[in-house]
Amino acid sequence: VFPADYPFKAPLIYFTTRIFHPNISQSGTICLDTLTYNWSASLSIGKVLMSIQQLMADPNPSDPLDGTSARMFRNNRVKYNKTARQWTREYAYPPPGYVFTTSQTTTSPANNEDSTGSGGSFSSW
Repeated sequence: VFPADYPFKAPLIYFTTRIFHPNISQSGTICLDTLTYNWSASLSIGKVLMSIQQLMADPNPSDPLDGTSARMFRNNRVKYNKTARQWTREYAYPPPGYVFTTSQTTTSPANNEDSTGSGGSFSSW
């Protein structure tokens, strides 16, 4: 959500899909300093999205919004990874038969298959 005084005020960015991550709250809020006190009008949306991507790949459990996932990340990485994968399958993976399209109105069953025709890489988890 872009505020009326953007780019002088940071956009409101949050996840609508549940994510098991130390720096993402259960409401989808992101703990990222560039979206709060380190916001600068010179930051492009591309740079903000790259910062979010980096945070997703490299969590900061020392400054968590979700204490449960932060503790698990620090103390039991195997369990953390397993739980994150489970949440991905449960909350972010499309339902069986879902077809990815640009308009979301076409229903071609081949669109959700990978190049081998097997349906995607999540099956190896």
